[in-house]
Amino acid sequence: MVCLIIPFIPHLLSLAITLAFILEFSYFYPSDGMEKFYDDHANEADVDKKFIDAYFK
Repeated sequence: MVCLIIPFIPHLLSLAITLAFILEFSYFYPSDGMEKFYDDHANEADVDKKFIDAYFK
Protein backbone atom coordinates (compact mmCIF):
# COMPACT_ATOMS: atom_id res chain seq x y z
CA MET A 1 0.00 0.00 0.00
CA VAL A 2 2.85 2.35 0.83
CA CYS A 3 4.43 1.73 -2.58
CA LEU A 4 1.24 2.99 -4.18
CA ILE A 5 1.09 6.22 -2.16
CA ILE A 6 4.75 7.25 -1.97
CA PRO A 7 5.23 7.89 -5.75
CA PHE A 8 2.84 10.83 -5.52
CA ILE A 9 5.24 12.58 -3.14
CA PRO A 10 7.89 13.91 -5.56
CA HIS A 11 11.02 13.58 -3.44
CA LEU A 12 10.15 10.00 -2.38
CA LEU A 13 9.82 8.50 -5.87
CA SER A 14 13.19 6.75 -5.74
CA LEU A 15 12.28 5.24 -2.36
CA ALA A 16 9.03 3.91 -3.81
CA ILE A 17 10.84 2.32 -6.74
CA THR A 18 13.36 0.70 -4.39
CA LEU A 19 10.60 -0.71 -2.17
CA ALA A 20 8.73 -2.02 -5.21
CA PHE A 21 11.82 -3.93 -6.38
CA ILE A 22 12.41 -5.37 -2.90
CA LEU A 23 8.80 -6.56 -2.69
CA GLU A 24 8.93 -8.05 -6.16
CA PHE A 25 12.19 -9.92 -5.55
CA SER A 26 11.05 -11.20 -2.15
CA TYR A 27 8.08 -12.88 -3.81
CA PHE A 28 10.34 -15.02 -5.98
CA TYR A 29 13.01 -15.78 -3.34
CA PRO A 30 12.50 -19.35 -2.04
CA SER A 31 12.06 -19.80 1.68
CA ASP A 32 13.97 -22.27 3.85
CA GLY A 33 11.00 -24.63 3.74
CA MET A 34 11.06 -24.69 -0.05
CA GLU A 35 14.80 -25.32 -0.12
CA LYS A 36 14.32 -28.21 2.34
CA PHE A 37 11.52 -29.60 0.14
CA TYR A 38 13.82 -29.48 -2.90
CA ASP A 39 16.62 -31.21 -1.00
CA ASP A 40 14.28 -33.93 0.30
CA HIS A 41 13.00 -34.74 -3.20
CA ALA A 42 16.28 -34.21 -5.12
CA ASN A 43 16.56 -37.86 -6.19
CA GLU A 44 13.14 -37.99 -7.82
CA ALA A 45 12.74 -37.69 -11.59
CA ASP A 46 10.11 -34.93 -11.59
CA VAL A 47 11.48 -32.88 -8.70
CA ASP A 48 11.30 -29.59 -10.63
CA LYS A 49 7.59 -29.98 -11.36
CA LYS A 50 6.85 -30.92 -7.73
CA PHE A 51 8.92 -27.96 -6.51
CA ILE A 52 7.04 -25.52 -8.74
CA ASP A 53 3.68 -26.98 -7.70
CA ALA A 54 4.58 -26.75 -4.00
CA TYR A 55 6.01 -23.24 -4.38
CA PHE A 56 2.77 -21.73 -5.69
CA LYS A 57 0.44 -23.45 -3.22
